[in-house]
Parts: sequence; C-alpha cells; structure tokens
Amino acid sequence: LEPFVATSTTVAEYVAANYCAMEVMFLRQFLRLMGYPQTDPTCLYTDNAASLLLATEPGVRPGTKHVDTKYMYLVERVRTNDIHIIKARGMNNDADMLTEPLGPIKYNKYAHRASSNLLEIMDPT
Repeated sequence: LEPFVATSTTVAEYVAANYCAMEVMFLRQFLRLMGYPQTDPTCLYTDNAASLLLATEPGVRPGTKHVDTKYMYLVERVRTNDIHIIKARGMNNDADMLTEPLGPIKYNKYAHRASSNLLEIMDPT
C-alpha cells in the first residue's frame, strides 16, 4: 500500500473499501480460472453510510471533491455488478470487535460468534 492521509472517516472508509474491491476482483478472477466462475455479485460490507453513498452514487460532495480518481475502482465494480456494497448494521458488524472498545457483554457476544464461526469452518458437518 502507498502512503495516504485521509482527511475524513468517509474518505478513509472509502479508500479501504476500494482496496478491498481490488482484492475481491483478484479472488473472483482466481476462482474463475480454477473453474468456479462467480455469477452473482460479491457482497462488500461497510459501516460508513457516506462511503457507501460515494461508491453507489458517485459525484462531487463536500469533503470528497479531493478524492483521487484512482480510488474510483470500487464505483466501476459496483456499476458493472461485480460487487454489491451493503451497509453493515450495528450488532451485525463483526469488524467492531477489532476496531471498537467493547464492554464485557459485547466482548462475550463477539467472542462466542467468532468461536462458533471458526468451529463451523473447521468442521462444516
């Protein structure tokens, strides 16, 4: 990754989603080459409503006019229906366990969910 200083959380979240879109497209291409073409769009979750709006309805808005055009890859992938960007809602946002301060109740909830998901991956039966 190249050095980048975001001037707002919207820009930071949007740039992160843009890089994620690049990884998604690499994986979609890899799966296609392995014989598993992806016919449905890949869902990409964001918890920032402004970055979601910027990705789905591009245009100049206050605070985003300085976003470089190289970060418009996500917009193109949404437009071509390769990626479907979705708002991650409150308690369903698992990334919060890595980015937000958690009290004991939230910590236990996320820890239980993470361990359940890990067990399911290791033994899907």
